[in-house]
Amino acid sequence: MKTSQIFALGLLFSGTLLSSVSAQAACYYNDPTVFLSIRSPGSSADVEIGVARISVSVSEGSLRSGSSIGCNNSSNSTTSIYVDNRYLGNNFVNFNTAEVADGEHTIRVQTSDNNGGSSSTSQRITVRNNWIRPEVYNQGDYLALNPDVLGAYGGDAGRTLQHWLLFGVREGRQANLTFATREYLENHGDLAAAFGADFPRAIDHYILFGINEGRVGVFSLRSEVFNVDYYYAMNGDLQAAFGPNVNALKRHWLEYGVNEGRRGNDSFSPRTYMDRYGDLQAAFGGGNYRAGIKHYLQYGRGEGRSGN
Repeated sequence: MKTSQIFALGLLFSGTLLSSVSAQAACYYNDPTVFLSIRSPGSSADVEIGVARISVSVSEGSLRSGSSIGCNNSSNSTTSIYVDNRYLGNNFVNFNTAEVADGEHTIRVQTSDNNGGSSSTSQRITVRNNWIRPEVYNQGDYLALNPDVLGAYGGDAGRTLQHWLLFGVREGRQANLTFATREYLENHGDLAAAFGADFPRAIDHYILFGINEGRVGVFSLRSEVFNVDYYYAMNGDLQAAFGPNVNALKRHWLEYGVNEGRRGNDSFSPRTYMDRYGDLQAAFGGGNYRAGIKHYLQYGRGEGRSGN
């Protein structure tokens, strides 16, 4: 399995454990217990994101109360692990969530022994590979953009990821400089009408459709205000630092260029736009070029304002 494939994955657990037990003769058996886990790089086990380590423990048979028939306490049991009725292995498996689509799935364990005892247990899981694709989730960005998470967890990769999956996604937090769920919806009226404030569905749309459709995840990457070739050509320091590295240039624009008031294309200058309109300076502050870009795209163009 390729590391690049593994890194683009994620798993979120849900549901309750459902069990059924049957036994024959004088023996009865406790349910096997299924443990599912996801661990991030840097954890003690150093297991990559996206691998669920599924292990099964089977209790020994024990004598039924009042019976004179003995039980063989050696397990001699056979155990099988399935996902959605597809066999995975016995007792312990590494299950890569890339093997199933995003959505609800069932992990089931079936065991039987030489005394006729059998038991099974199952657990529902929710796979969310889309939510930690690198296009939407970057640990460093998530911590930088959400100082409360940084304060709570420091640089703990596993707990940071868990916060994103359990809370950040549904709260509409930003976890990548190039994608902000709230801005994605604001940027595209058809998606806002379809999803409202359903941030998980917005992320799924961006991964499954939006990227291929050429939709952008933040206002500052809209073509009306930014062109990566122009940005590269007009900034010699960036040519020396990054060369024609598109991703590095986009990240520089979002992290530094906008705040510095650099020009992102030949038809719009954030600095010129803010300097020209006193009402925007009063509303946002003269150096708030990010707010100026958003205003221009949402209102300024329609009002006939210019940033050139």
